[in-house]
Amino acid sequence: MAKTQDIPRDLRDFNKLFEDFTRRHDWGRSYCDFIQWTATSFAFRAAGINDEWLDKRHDDAIHRYDDRERALLQPMLHAMTTALAGEITMNGWGDQLGEFYEVIASSHKSSYLGQFFTPHSLCDLIVGLQPDLERRIVNDPACGSGRLLLALHGKDPDTRAYNVACDIDPICCDMTAINMLMHGMEGEVIEMDTLRMEFRRGWRINPWMYSLDLICMVPILKQSDSYMFGGVPLAFGQWHEHAARIKAQPREPTVIAKPVPKLTTTHKPNTSSQLTLF
Repeated sequence: MAKTQDIPRDLRDFNKLFEDFTRRHDWGRSYCDFIQWTATSFAFRAAGINDEWLDKRHDDAIHRYDDRERALLQPMLHAMTTALAGEITMNGWGDQLGEFYEVIASSHKSSYLGQFFTPHSLCDLIVGLQPDLERRIVNDPACGSGRLLLALHGKDPDTRAYNVACDIDPICCDMTAINMLMHGMEGEVIEMDTLRMEFRRGWRINPWMYSLDLICMVPILKQSDSYMFGGVPLAFGQWHEHAARIKAQPREPTVIAKPVPKLTTTHKPNTSSQLTLF
């Protein structure tokens, strides 16, 4: 158990719930499960596509917990998002997921966690040195919890960018995906070995945020579907016409879960300005 003084003040409500959640379990394993459960909970499901994969990840995340413990997941997520919303309001961006990860890594001997991320102040310094671009594609090849991309977005949230985050650690990828989702960013997060360019899986983040005002994550299970590997971002690709047609109609929550018609229009984002963060 971490000491109270080691827990950031805005995360102490989350920490109380998490302590209750982990009474019978390893803190590191439990936090990884919470992150995985959160990611799959935000995932978009359409016409049965990827349902089997999502169901397996969801079940893998919660199968070791009893009903009392599972009932704590929603309050934990609420406490975490409340802390993040407060940080975004005050500072433009935040990484409460990564901060709590570091608390566990520093106070528990867990085989599941063992990373520390770029400090917030250094992230702000790095992005302050970057040029201002009206449209850009930004790539962080070793994203951790996504702080550099979050800081860049916080610098000018009104600038539309396509953010491509990559990391070899699956939990880091899930944290980055959730962070990007909650900050209202568009792009993708790819679990991969960046040095060998070996694809594993990924998430497409908020592909219909501008066309449908829909906040969600979509699994990327095929390398060919990833912009990092030459695919067309879904927001600019086969959903382009379909999204415009749906937006013009009164929407029900399930309307975009209908089978997607095959579309011929494809459009890639402007690649004239690409920025890579190291």
